[in-house]
Amino acid sequence: MQTIMANGGFGMSALSALTAQNSTGVQAVHIPPQSFLEQQLDSVFGDLQPLAVKTGMLPDAATVQTVARKLQQYAAAAAARPGSSSGLVPSGSSSRGLVPLVVDPVMISTSGHALAEGSVGDALRQCLIPLATVITPNLAEAQVLLGSDQPIETLGDMKAAAAALHKLGCQAVLIKGGHLAQQQQLLQQQQQSSAAAAIEATDILYDGQRFYYYAAPYIRTDNTHGTGCTLAAAIATALAHGQSPVEAVQSAKDYLTTVLAGSKGLGLGAGPQHPFHHGAGFSRVDPILNPKAPVLLNPSPKAPKTPDGLNPVDLRMYVVTDSGCNKRAGKTLLQAVQGAVAGGATVVQLREKDIDGGDFVREATAVIQVRALLNQS
Repeated sequence: MQTIMANGGFGMSALSALTAQNSTGVQAVHIPPQSFLEQQLDSVFGDLQPLAVKTGMLPDAATVQTVARKLQQYAAAAAARPGSSSGLVPSGSSSRGLVPLVVDPVMISTSGHALAEGSVGDALRQCLIPLATVITPNLAEAQVLLGSDQPIETLGDMKAAAAALHKLGCQAVLIKGGHLAQQQQLLQQQQQSSAAAAIEATDILYDGQRFYYYAAPYIRTDNTHGTGCTLAAAIATALAHGQSPVEAVQSAKDYLTTVLAGSKGLGLGAGPQHPFHHGAGFSRVDPILNPKAPVLLNPSPKAPKTPDGLNPVDLRMYVVTDSGCNKRAGKTLLQAVQGAVAGGATVVQLREKDIDGGDFVREATAVIQVRALLNQS
């Protein structure tokens, strides 16, 4: 959700599994009843009109089958709606009338934990992958989907895997090569090389006609918790903005590389891709005026500022003041707002019910100066 918001989208969710997990790994998985998953999906599709869908952890075959059946149901209903051409984004929508669908076949986590039953691979191949615009397996997941005992160890292996998986019926296959780069880093450490060569993380996309290579510097960090989910969510958001799969993968790759570079450990294990939320510190990009621009960190304090105006990315950390909390902390309204802004707040709502109008105007005027000083910096 944080990635979707940071890239200018608004996400809605349907929970297919509940996990007990933290930065050290996944401790337990609970699968809710299929009827409840169907109700969640109906709530989303019966209200908002999704422009793209991303699937993540689908813990068993029944869940995969439920999701595939419901997506086909919604596509048929949209196609039958009077005056509707299914209301979908043409660049990423499937030939079956579905909204652009990104299938992240989450079966093995970045940390190596099994997250799904063995039957999930068969269900994905038969039910969901044929509906997908893009699938995004890592090396281990690609191997499972192919039903192969042969590990994927080279770029050539990745190309062969992408071509084989494309035959399952999806529009495009993205094989993520981060684990290859990780293995290169470990090899360098074992060799104790004093002049370690630069390592690139290369992903390969195959659309049935061409192979596309997406190379970026390998970020040396342990904070890789959820990187696959981050990438798939960014791809889905870019598709919702009207980008083609080739363009969407590039935007998402740029985004992921940037947030990995800004990652910070928060616990005992692998941290997220950016301190506290995926949007902190990002320049604002209007997804309507500039739909193909990746969301990147400001290159310098002198980076040009965007015009004022409501932008979904501006709402990534919304803070509401509380006079009672301020009083208990011994802080004025101005001090509280300054602390919130220093902590990454992008929107501050002044909510003071216990002071008269004149005092509120004076304090609010002082708070406005915080914004003026930020605009000058």
